[in-house]
Amino acid sequence: MIRLFGVVLVSLAFAAPASAFVVCTGPDVQVGAVPPPSITIASGDTIHWTVTGPHPATHILFPDDLCTVDFSASSAEGTWVTGCALFVPGTFMYSIEGLGAGSGTVTVLPPLLQVIPKTVVFGDDAVLSGQVPNQPECSDDDGNPLDPPIPEREASVLQRPAGASSFTPLSAVSAVGSRGDFALLVSPSIGTTYQARLNGITTETTEVLVRPRIVLTRRTRHRFAVRAAAAHSLAGARVQVQVRRGAGWRVLKSLRLGSAGTARFSLSRHGQARVFMPAAEAGVGYVAGVSRSLNL
Repeated sequence: MIRLFGVVLVSLAFAAPASAFVVCTGPDVQVGAVPPPSITIASGDTIHWTVTGPHPATHILFPDDLCTVDFSASSAEGTWVTGCALFVPGTFMYSIEGLGAGSGTVTVLPPLLQVIPKTVVFGDDAVLSGQVPNQPECSDDDGNPLDPPIPEREASVLQRPAGASSFTPLSAVSAVGSRGDFALLVSPSIGTTYQARLNGITTETTEVLVRPRIVLTRRTRHRFAVRAAAAHSLAGARVQVQVRRGAGWRVLKSLRLGSAGTARFSLSRHGQARVFMPAAEAGVGYVAGVSRSLNL
């Protein structure tokens, strides 16, 4: 196979459906006397083009020789050919010569990127995982890979903290297997957007939301203390003391945090208490935070 500008040219294989011997991950697309369709695939997928009726020799062409599919070796109905595995995200136009002539588009979606959990408390970690495909996944009728997996490769994870205008490098990761699977433990101190890149392939973005850390402690039976922490000082921010008896929380009092991000208060009620900080008080790059609840 030959790699060219984010495209892998897969060896062409003609066969009737019953004797197909090349199976690659990707959609099946019919070529016939209907307008060429617009197709959406995942990065690294291979399109399987299938003839749906008798016709003159047909070619499928992409601009700049990105990919060429040739049906001229056979004109039998049901002939199919494995095309090209596309990796770089974007929308590419293709045209068909012969019966069903016309043009369509192939949209290549960015590779996957996800994070668990999507919201963390300041100081906690999240697991970022995704894919930057290395080669098409093709096998024979018995499920045996046609090519040995490419050794692991090094991809770059980038980050854009809230308020930043662009992505900056965070860490190198090992992309393993044909799909280029990787994982990374991240510890965002403020809401942060991530993406990964490898050889011109860029994943989709994912965001980790961050809550301020709100710690509620009991000092005596009826006296309590609260401490709030974030990447910036929370001195002067307001928090709500909330109580619950039965269903629902209600605000009992509002406190302004001191220079150390702390405050003290007393309660003599029954039920449960917690401290809540609205997002507007936490500041840019944070969502609302809440402490654990304590029995009164």
